[in-house]
Amino acid sequence: VLHLLQVPALPPVLNLVDDLPTSQADVLDGLAAMLGRQPLPAAPADPQAPQGKRVRNTQLRALGFRCRYRSWREGYAAMLAESTKA
Repeated sequence: VLHLLQVPALPPVLNLVDDLPTSQADVLDGLAAMLGRQPLPAAPADPQAPQGKRVRNTQLRALGFRCRYRSWREGYAAMLAESTKA
């Protein structure tokens, strides 16, 4: 967000996402594994809910932004490692 405060003209909508598209279920399962926990039970599928939506960070990268971590895995792993130091 600090990077974007320095951009003179932002587009009206900008996706703030990392470089690796993934589903919410994969993130939750991955976090459970990192914490040594059981994955959450799968929620029943809603046939009317949109499925497989992907969000890209193309505009964000075009503005010169680079993610510190390529994906949620590296970011959460670093955050968890830092939290166990204390």
